[in-house]
Amino acid sequence: MSGWKRHLEQSVRSETISRQSVAYAVAMLLSAGSYFYLPASAYAGATTEASPTGHVQHYDIAAGQLAPALRSLASSANVLLTFTDAQTAGKTTAGIAGQYTLPAALSALLSGTGLEAVALDTGGYVLRPVAKMSGSADTLPEVQVTAKAGPGVLPSAYAGGRLPRVRDWG
Repeated sequence: MSGWKRHLEQSVRSETISRQSVAYAVAMLLSAGSYFYLPASAYAGATTEASPTGHVQHYDIAAGQLAPALRSLASSANVLLTFTDAQTAGKTTAGIAGQYTLPAALSALLSGTGLEAVALDTGGYVLRPVAKMSGSADTLPEVQVTAKAGPGVLPSAYAGGRLPRVRDWG
């Protein structure tokens, strides 16, 4: 086989491997179920900077499935929001309408879902389960037990909390 034919054949093989590698990597990312939601402006090459936490903005996000509502909020706020399918599966939101800071909007949208949005140093947010605190609804209320000892319930040696004296053999 001549040199140019061998070179052409190797080029075709390496291009096929490269395409297969890219296709495999894309398939793995999609099957992992992770969402790294970027607003539309990020695809146009614009820089995405999170609005300051004190910035108030109008949001109008309908009640319904949680994942689409979160994507809508991230797009409106022009912020990176990371979550997985498993985190939002089967969860709904009551939606929000009105003026909110971004943290308040996220908190209102996630209310009752068992999730919270945690701010990252990069200006984006990531969802995680709400940390359980002592005294939460998962803890049973305090129970107070009272009782009275009647006559004949305890042996006389123990009545009133007294213990018989033990002889010291030491």
